[in-house]
Amino acid sequence: MTRHYVLTLNGAAQQLSSALGGDEDRQLSAVWLSPRGSNANLIFIGGSATLTSTNYGVRLEIPVSSVPQAPFNPGEFAGGSLERFRSPIKMGNFWVLGTNGEFLHILAVDY
Repeated sequence: MTRHYVLTLNGAAQQLSSALGGDEDRQLSAVWLSPRGSNANLIFIGGSATLTSTNYGVRLEIPVSSVPQAPFNPGEFAGGSLERFRSPIKMGNFWVLGTNGEFLHILAVDY
């Protein structure tokens, strides 16, 4: 199933799973992250609550002229019925940091 979410940023490090109501263990075959075109500030992505604007893994740039940049895709994984073929991607593994009141759009593909 493909789902989309909008995470309202709050100025502090947040788990992506907070957009899902805390479903941090759901495994995904793919995920794309994109800042809203009207955002005026950077968004930082990392792997823990220690995420800051100087300690991060990936930075999403400020959209130019209200046109969002191409989405960030950390990887896509083939699905299978066996657990060993499942993706290591879980929403709870990703943390984001952005300006209070700005938005991150998420497209998630389940198995």
